[in-house]
Amino acid sequence: MLNVASLNTEFCLSKLIASTETHTGSDGEQLLMVSLRVEGSGRKHMGLALDYSTSMSDRRNNQSKRDVLVQAAVTALNLMPEDDMITVVAYGTHATVLMRNARIGHPVTIPKVCQDLRDQPFMGGTNPSSALSELRECDQILLVSDGEFNDGVLQPDLLHKMVGCPVLCGSILPGCDMSELANVSEGSSFEIDCNEADTMASLMASALSAPNIAASSVTLLVQGKKYPVPSVREGCCVRYVVPIPASTEPSEENAETVLFSVTHMDTRGLLVTQNGSARITGAANNDVERQWHLQKAAALVEEAQRTGCQSKQSEAIRMFCAAGVTTNKHSVLRTASSQRLQFSLEPDSELCPNVCRESSARAMDEMDEMDEETNSVGD
Repeated sequence: MLNVASLNTEFCLSKLIASTETHTGSDGEQLLMVSLRVEGSGRKHMGLALDYSTSMSDRRNNQSKRDVLVQAAVTALNLMPEDDMITVVAYGTHATVLMRNARIGHPVTIPKVCQDLRDQPFMGGTNPSSALSELRECDQILLVSDGEFNDGVLQPDLLHKMVGCPVLCGSILPGCDMSELANVSEGSSFEIDCNEADTMASLMASALSAPNIAASSVTLLVQGKKYPVPSVREGCCVRYVVPIPASTEPSEENAETVLFSVTHMDTRGLLVTQNGSARITGAANNDVERQWHLQKAAALVEEAQRTGCQSKQSEAIRMFCAAGVTTNKHSVLRTASSQRLQFSLEPDSELCPNVCRESSARAMDEMDEMDEETNSVGD
């Protein structure tokens, strides 16, 4: 057995690297936090599904919502790594594949996508299943919509089964709530505003840069009890806290050893199990305690959603805010989903991967430069 002999000692789980920290509160509560991360990154195949329903023809500030979306999408595509692959679909009542299995760095890819998006006519209602059915080969999908789904398969779990990969859901305001689809697919959901083209491009760039999942079906086994842990993405870290019943009063001289194991499915589809141990010394750890409170707040939101209990939702919002995560009754579902999955595409979130945050910032810079060029021409 590989011994994790002290706090923050690391060991390798196939492609995973794990570390442990513990916390003992003044009331005697003992917590073990296992952190899992994956180093490196690989080429990904992104699917991009853009809403071309009739409502996207609505005009704001002398531009249709479609025109703003196309500009943001092209800006985001230009920031993807050259070796990444892309499949682009426009959808309404039905779907049209504009580009399939194309390498981003090929000189034809982005110019053709840009032209095809500008030439594509609107297509009636909103049928997400028509788009997803064309994206089964992708590693991840960015699905953008400006309204309620009203045609084809509508249930989030069935939509996910069509593709079997994370769906990153961008809701163009007023839009629809796609947080359940993001939840069941281990994706993410976010809101975008056609009146803020730079922010739209920033969030789409963040989504198209999202690293692939490298470790899925993760299970943590501690003292005979199994805990489902979020999947781990390349270059990212997932932290999970479990309570440890106290058998003795821990101290540096009399530290309790806790045995655990982590099982995950790697990118080859193989289950990998690694054993380890950690020492609970009786010291307090604010990071572990905070993560425990965030974890409990996210679980409370799910319970409130399931039971319709508003008081539980209010308590969860209070818990999030006390832990330094700002949220409210309108955003708490997205906040809880991000905490549960340990993943967010919003660059100001601590759960946003660095690669997404960097692409977001570059997109903002690109949009600022375009604005400056437009203003200089106007002058």
